Amino acid sequence: MSQTQRIREIIERYQEATGAATYQAREVAVWAIQRELWHERQDIVDRCAEAISDVLREQVLPNGVRLKHAVRTNRRGAQLTLWADMRTAPREHMEMAFRQRRQQIAADCHRLATDIEYYNEHYNPGAPIQLSFEFELAVI
Repeated sequence: MSQTQRIREIIERYQEATGAATYQAREVAVWAIQRELWHERQDIVDRCAEAISDVLREQVLPNGVRLKHAVRTNRRGAQLTLWADMRTAPREHMEMAFRQRRQQIAADCHRLATDIEYYNEHYNPGAPIQLSFEFELAVI
């Protein structure tokens, strides 16, 4: 079972056990650890690496420009995320990092549009929720 599947199972078990309709990820984590559903060393390494990545994403220059940039790549069949400081990174790394971030933004917009459409079609009792995906003025 993949880690994603394990986490989904933990979330489902939490919801069934607590009956919670809303919850914080931290609440689910505490619940899972208390029940020894989350205890492997690899889990700890993965979470530490995730925390490090979060800090890397948040490092900015005084003008708010993001300092550290990631590129996802495959090496010897393993997916890796390679980080670099924009002040010293090779141009190729930065170009790929920017391309990948743009792809992520486009994918997020597609997912949001799909979610809105589905909600409006299946659950929205009122006027359809409509959002603009025109970002020209927002990024200037």
